[in-house]
Amino acid sequence: MSKENNRKSFRMVLSVEVELILSEHQVIQAKVKDMSDGGIFLTIDDDSALPPTGTEVKLCLKDKVGNEEQPPIIRAIIVRRNTMGVGLKFID
Repeated sequence: MSKENNRKSFRMVLSVEVELILSEHQVIQAKVKDMSDGGIFLTIDDDSALPPTGTEVKLCLKDKVGNEEQPPIIRAIIVRRNTMGVGLKFID
């Protein structure tokens, strides 16, 4: 059985732009490839600025949400990097 079939949560395919916040002064633009209850996979044009696996980052929708509210900032940890993008696990 493949790893894909062993997932605990359903993965939803999305195409949403987000900001991956590495620090107060460093933000990377990314697109969501898919998302589940526990994490998210992002595609990034240039991953050279990405910190190593195990680094805590923040994630935010690029655009405002209903009633022009700022979207919430979500804490996550980098759990996987490859040529297609970066996998993040949400932190409670």
